[in-house]
Amino acid sequence: MALIPGTLPTGTKYPTDPQSLLDTFASYMTAPEVKKNYPTVTIAPVASGGTVTFNSGGQDETIFIDIASAITGLTIVFPTDANSVVGQTLRVFPSNTVNATVSYTNGTREPTGPTSLTADTVYAWQKVKSDWWIRVG
Repeated sequence: MALIPGTLPTGTKYPTDPQSLLDTFASYMTAPEVKKNYPTVTIAPVASGGTVTFNSGGQDETIFIDIASAITGLTIVFPTDANSVVGQTLRVFPSNTVNATVSYTNGTREPTGPTSLTADTVYAWQKVKSDWWIRVG
């Protein structure tokens, strides 16, 4: 894992002698960088009254609601404040219409959103501060 400027790897015990400490840092500096927030896509073939849940690892995610015909009722579960990060973006894309009630829950502050979803339309939210999601699409 490469060091990202301004961060140090957690849980690392650093050696006490200067040369070993330099060798440890050099190994992090030459390792390939790992993107922490690699976006994910989840395909969710839900039925009427079903539930889709976003990941709890802090990654950006798109949930593709893969349905052949319109359904009624859907619950979209957002990650809790502890399992999400500021700047994280979450998206939902239904292949068909979701009628009736669409509810959004995350255990604390509920994000704003439409009460029905139109087919082939992207709906997106971004976390802007603790327990605060805004609709961005």
